[in-house]
Amino acid sequence: MPSKYIVSKLQAILGSDHLVEAYLRKFGEIVNEQYIEQIKKAETQKIQAISGGAAVEKKNGDDPVYEILCQCPVCYREEIVSYHLRSKSQTVKETIFLVPQYSAVLKYFAEDFNLLQTTVCPECLFASPDPRDWSVKSKFTGKIDESQLSDHTKLMSDLRNHELNRKNKFPAIKGNPNYFARPRSYERAIESIELSIMRAELEVKHALLTGEFKIGSYYLKIADIKKKQKKEFKETLKIAEKYFSAAAIKSELPSVALEMLSIYQVIALNLYLGDKTKAAEFMKIFKAAVRQKEEAVKLNSTSENKAAFSEANKWNNKVSNLWEYREDPDFWKDI
Repeated sequence: MPSKYIVSKLQAILGSDHLVEAYLRKFGEIVNEQYIEQIKKAETQKIQAISGGAAVEKKNGDDPVYEILCQCPVCYREEIVSYHLRSKSQTVKETIFLVPQYSAVLKYFAEDFNLLQTTVCPECLFASPDPRDWSVKSKFTGKIDESQLSDHTKLMSDLRNHELNRKNKFPAIKGNPNYFARPRSYERAIESIELSIMRAELEVKHALLTGEFKIGSYYLKIADIKKKQKKEFKETLKIAEKYFSAAAIKSELPSVALEMLSIYQVIALNLYLGDKTKAAEFMKIFKAAVRQKEEAVKLNSTSENKAAFSEANKWNNKVSNLWEYREDPDFWKDI
């Protein structure tokens, strides 16, 4: 195991955990200027190959993104790069549909993390934006923290059986382990999210409770990217609405936050898409859900019931704003 001093020094010079790992694998613990230039040159060539040979814009400031190497829980491929956002490196503002929008803070440059959040296994094309879905080996102990999906044996078997489906849908990825590396284009970001949707569809099939909610959230991300590309995105929002509706009527969602968020999205999407009747129906459902949790506290003021009511009540302002400004076109510009 390399010394912490050498690792820290290389991190300061190379600015990337992924490059540090590559350096140590190739050159060991000797810090040599020529070796460093070789690693940087190889990375530049890789990025230019990904971007079709085009020059890559150099951004001013520190990189807000760092890398962690993980293991695929489906095919067990190791050293898959996943991207993570440094704490407090970006100002985050949410759209009406609660999709985060990123802007630079202090010494960091701005990075649209929506494009990078999804990690994809280059071997079997398993994909997820949730770090807990991946297995990660500790650098210090060598112990592997298993994916949260590993206990779902039937789902994992199905994910392995559907590998060919994923590869047939995205044949251009074959043989290119850097296909989803930075910089990630809008088109490749959408492909990474579509692979996540294929995974979540199997979660729905195997009755994992948050499957529809995840798919709705993924389609919101795709709509946001299409909007930035100045492409048509309303049809994508309609698909998102369908999945949030399915999630909202479930009584088995694992948290009050997901229950309230699902209802919020149904109301917001229907108001934007022009179905005020359905939006009004779900306003009633929202108010009934809040009342139900309030009544539960009155009957039995356990900490669990109080927390559930508090969480539900937090959404009152957000949902009320949707309804209050439903006819205001300026309000609906920020989507």
